[in-house]
Amino acid sequence: MKLQVYGLNVPTSAALHSHAERRFHSALARILQRIGLVVVRVADLNGPRGGLDKRCDVRVQVVGGRTVTIRETDRCLYRAIDRAAGRARRIARETLRRQRSKRRRRPRRQLDVSRTPRPAITGESGDAQR
Repeated sequence: MKLQVYGLNVPTSAALHSHAERRFHSALARILQRIGLVVVRVADLNGPRGGLDKRCDVRVQVVGGRTVTIRETDRCLYRAIDRAAGRARRIARETLRRQRSKRRRRPRRQLDVSRTPRPAITGESGDAQR
């Protein structure tokens, strides 16, 4: 898994980057080999005014599947990252489960009655009649 962290109107520090890396690595630990790239974008929507204005957008690329997009907003940027990591785990696992079930499904073959051999009819002596 490759992780990229970007900041829009928010400086990305080493602490923020290591927090995101720890959270996403632990959240996706069981399926790491099936995850290609995780892009985390953090932004401060209102600037210094405060409020629910820290946003975390996450894009997770599942190998051989689709790209999962998650958006979380909170007062604390670290909590938004934590919640996005939890949702990424649930959604990525569900995506992989759907891929597995689609691969396992096989079309049912219909029985062609005209090509089945007829059973032999036996008489009282046990010999087959023709």
